[in-house]
Amino acid sequence: MCNAFIENDILVTLMLPKSECLSDIKLDNKIKLKFYRVNNRLPSFLKYNIAILKYLKNNSLEGVIFIRHFTLVFPLSKFKYKFIYESHNNKLFSWKFIDILFKFHLKRLIKNDNFLLLFSISGELNKYWNKFFKNSTKKTDFYHDGISAQMFETFLEKDAALLRLGINKTTRKR
Repeated sequence: MCNAFIENDILVTLMLPKSECLSDIKLDNKIKLKFYRVNNRLPSFLKYNIAILKYLKNNSLEGVIFIRHFTLVFPLSKFKYKFIYESHNNKLFSWKFIDILFKFHLKRLIKNDNFLLLFSISGELNKYWNKFFKNSTKKTDFYHDGISAQMFETFLEKDAALLRLGINKTTRKR
């Protein structure tokens, strides 16, 4: 999704877990990186969400927040942040009971003013969500999450790509 925005000259800020590999990465002017710290003692389904919420509490962000983890919908719907949930499949959580519970809450949460859009990566997935909401909301849309063929018109060797991104081969994790 970021690529679609960048191609349309929209500034994108990616929030990533702090990583030694990514600390010196160099990107063009259309994309910025922000890093947050993760507490690795927490379970994976919590540690990133808590880290992101802490970051948002301590730093101001402008614009709309795109999220892929549905568990962030609950706190963001209570805060002042406008957000879009990017759906990659029809499961909101891997555990069936929690998935059913989240879908029940989604019907209520999508009515929240801060919840701008449920964005699907395909037309078929968008049809699923429209059927789920019984076509009662205008807050669903899709954009194919494909790649731009122009990105691959010229081949870039692995070492040249690492150099271009400013990643040192010796510190890169495998």
